[in-house]
Amino acid sequence: MNTQLNVSASVHPDIKQALESVKLAEVQELIRKISSYGLAVALPHSHAPNGSFLPLPEDKVQFESKLKISFVDLNAKELENSIPVMWRWNDEVESVASCALCDFYAHP
Repeated sequence: MNTQLNVSASVHPDIKQALESVKLAEVQELIRKISSYGLAVALPHSHAPNGSFLPLPEDKVQFESKLKISFVDLNAKELENSIPVMWRWNDEVESVASCALCDFYAHP
């Protein structure tokens, strides 16, 4: 599937950079490598009230439960029985941090 990106000037600069980076040869190579592990690349994001894309704040995670997505605080109680499904690098503690989780019990 060949997808042409039409990224307007009104798109948040961090989102625009991420969308445009998938065209780079080095990113294509990274995608190919992680695909061999059953992984894929995702763009962690949230939405403004008008629906536009925004970077996912570092104190929030995307949470899926009963096939519905919400955005919750990192220490939210509903995350206790969830599994990570998306990660991003956390430069502060030099580790990989979950940025999306899925309710384990909602997907038996």
